[in-house]
Amino acid sequence: IHHGPVIARGGDVFGHTVNIAARVQGAAEGDEIVCTTPIFTAPGVAEMIKESGLTCSEERLALKGIDEPMPVVRLHSP
Repeated sequence: IHHGPVIARGGDVFGHTVNIAARVQGAAEGDEIVCTTPIFTAPGVAEMIKESGLTCSEERLALKGIDEPMPVVRLHSP
């Protein structure tokens, strides 16, 4: 999961945000959600995740085509 500005054209979306989202999604393994740190730190998200019972682990992922490692949070079922 990631967010940011996109270019929308003809019912499709393009841009840096879309590329990051696709690569973060590809990093997720079975029974796991991976989100970028800005998503995790958005108001109310950490509390919602805590209430869900998911466990979290933070890391920095090297993503193809992205210059700097991306801080992400992996969410797992306990």
